[in-house]
Amino acid sequence: MTGCTRFALIVTIGLVLTRVVPALDDVSTLSTRRDEVTAAAMGVLGSWSAANLAAGTALWLTSDDPERATFWQMNAGWNVVNAALAVPSYIGARRRLASPPSLSLSESILQQNRLEDTLLFNAGIDVGYMAFGLYLVERSRRGGPDAEQLAGFGRSLIVQGGFLLAFDAVVYAIQRRVGRELARLADG
Repeated sequence: MTGCTRFALIVTIGLVLTRVVPALDDVSTLSTRRDEVTAAAMGVLGSWSAANLAAGTALWLTSDDPERATFWQMNAGWNVVNAALAVPSYIGARRRLASPPSLSLSESILQQNRLEDTLLFNAGIDVGYMAFGLYLVERSRRGGPDAEQLAGFGRSLIVQGGFLLAFDAVVYAIQRRVGRELARLADG
């Protein structure tokens, strides 16, 4: 496990331990909680992105091993996308926290369901990333002029997809607790 992976795992576990949703009893508190969790999660994703961009770029440019260079190149490139997703999501969540919208119970449930569906969809895509990474690593074993590049890119996809799968699963589990509290209010 690389230092970046350990860091991300520790931060993600910390997110879980510090963001356990207590029993809440009103829509506005639950909507705020959803945004607090989203902001914290996007902070984790943004940190992961920054670490991978910095380390990936530095190690890509200084590596003498072509496979390692492509591994780090893919990590850096992949995290441009992660940062592009994390930053606006973080800003949006912080804006909603600063000026909370007034949502009805049905509107809050609808937003919650969309968020949970998105996280589950993303988790499925994450599995696809890892599967494609495994394919590239296996394909690299056939040799050829691009074998080292395929292996490096494949290993990066496995690492990045694995992080994102764990991230999406943890955030889903936390957000699902918010969803259950909203459902309890609807049944109430």
